[in-house]
Amino acid sequence: MAIKAFDYYLDNIREMQKTSSSKNISVVPVKLIMAGGYDPRVIENVKHLQELVGLSKKLGLKVHTVWSPSHKQTGTNDNQDDIENSQVLFLPSFTENQRNYLFSKSKCVLYTPTNEHLGIVPLEAMYNKVPVIAIASGGPKETVIDGETGYLVPIPVSKNNTKTSNNDDDDGNGFIESISPEDKVLMIKDMAKYIGKVLENSKVAGEMGRKGRDRVERLFNYNAFGKNVERMLIDMLKHDGKP
Repeated sequence: MAIKAFDYYLDNIREMQKTSSSKNISVVPVKLIMAGGYDPRVIENVKHLQELVGLSKKLGLKVHTVWSPSHKQTGTNDNQDDIENSQVLFLPSFTENQRNYLFSKSKCVLYTPTNEHLGIVPLEAMYNKVPVIAIASGGPKETVIDGETGYLVPIPVSKNNTKTSNNDDDDGNGFIESISPEDKVLMIKDMAKYIGKVLENSKVAGEMGRKGRDRVERLFNYNAFGKNVERMLIDMLKHDGKP
């Protein structure tokens, strides 16, 4: 979804440039970096990377992959021009220093899992003052404040989507089993819109970054977790040990 949203954002900018009233609009120099854990011994990792690279090329995006020394592929060459000219840069596995560097240079972080647990990536991004654009599902609904520390892409509630939920009001909570292709397109467009909002307004992005850092420091540090556990234990004792 991140690749398609990025491509849709670039297409929107190009279309705006073609209109007579928007000739002064310039494409913000931007690169999508797809970074994550990778193990060549795991066939799912290998296939998924191939699929993402193939999708990027199919969309007409300039692609390059930077391999770690332990995963270096035969015949590959990390030419600096190829890296700089790429629009989508794949980074299969990275060091802690590389991760910190990426956060320091990032304008926003795209987080696309659904049904995820709390999720460490949004918290790491917010701690590094980077706005997060995530799917409104699972952990990010608790960690990311929509419009303040980033944006949450809503999952359309429609008959095309199947989900299990304990909520009678069908508000979009619960486990998302599948999302229809039509609704995925809507989500891609929403994500592209939010990418534009962050990239094209540095003041807003900066304020989101500051609020994100503050939120992590207040609510997601060891002291906060300890106080929450203590509160829950006290509540259980008040109810004869029942949660």
